[in-house]
Amino acid sequence: MSFESLQFEKFSRDRLEQLQLERLQATLNRAYRSVSFYQKAFDEMGIIPEDIDSLSKLSRLPFTSRQTLVDNYPYGMFAVPLREVVRLHCTTGPKGQPIVIGYTKNDIDHWAQISARVLKAAGVEKEDVVQICLDYGLFGEGLGFHYGAELIGASVIPGSDGDPKRQLLIMRDYRSTILLSNPSFALKLLAAMKESKIGLASLQLRSIIFTGEPFSEETRVRVEEELQVKVINSYSPLELPGPKVATECEKRCGLHIFEDQFIPEIVNPQTGEVLPPGEEGELVITTVAKEAFPLIRYRTGDLTSL
Repeated sequence: MSFESLQFEKFSRDRLEQLQLERLQATLNRAYRSVSFYQKAFDEMGIIPEDIDSLSKLSRLPFTSRQTLVDNYPYGMFAVPLREVVRLHCTTGPKGQPIVIGYTKNDIDHWAQISARVLKAAGVEKEDVVQICLDYGLFGEGLGFHYGAELIGASVIPGSDGDPKRQLLIMRDYRSTILLSNPSFALKLLAAMKESKIGLASLQLRSIIFTGEPFSEETRVRVEEELQVKVINSYSPLELPGPKVATECEKRCGLHIFEDQFIPEIVNPQTGEVLPPGEEGELVITTVAKEAFPLIRYRTGDLTSL
């Protein structure tokens, strides 16, 4: 396997933090220079990008909210000219309002690299047949995993999010070994199996990577028991299509954040105060490798701990 970003997972903590700082400073300069929201927010707080000369000063920066993204529809949060944007995806805000997200060529490459790392963490190899039952449209989650699987060299079935009965037939006939879907689609597959004559003995499936929706441990156990597979969880904020922020590995001892791409913080949901490791609060993420659509201290609304 030859995708380059895998090297970052072997970095020492000091080397990783130096990379984060370098990328953060480049991101802050680009956002301040090109995104009027960030320029205004920084100016109001009396901050310039050069003030953030250590990761410990990240908390001095303003938050970005879902409403911020809605208010700057369609291109107000873009940090590059539209002529440099090669892909546009769309998602929805808190009340169903559209949010447009742009990607440069480098952004698309990073998306593929991170998707490949998610798949590798789940044990996907070149010999696998990867069936992707995710959206290939405006939200586009299926596209990233498609490119990631091709980067590994696996065989890819672009199943999209169509009829579960048909996907079950494809799974049997094409001998799929890996499935990517959201949890609700996996439950539809279980129902389709009960209605069909397709049994476990005719399937080669060994792992399912869940994405796109939260799910309970009860759902994980049910899918694993009824399909005799291992379920792997991956995470990114629901309203932001693109590279995953974190994923489980095969040991499933928690989610691993792609820290060469994202800087995480945990804050008090009411006060915004940064909380120490181990305390539960709201996840805040800062992107450090996105060119077209950088996010600084984005409040996800998701509660967790580091």
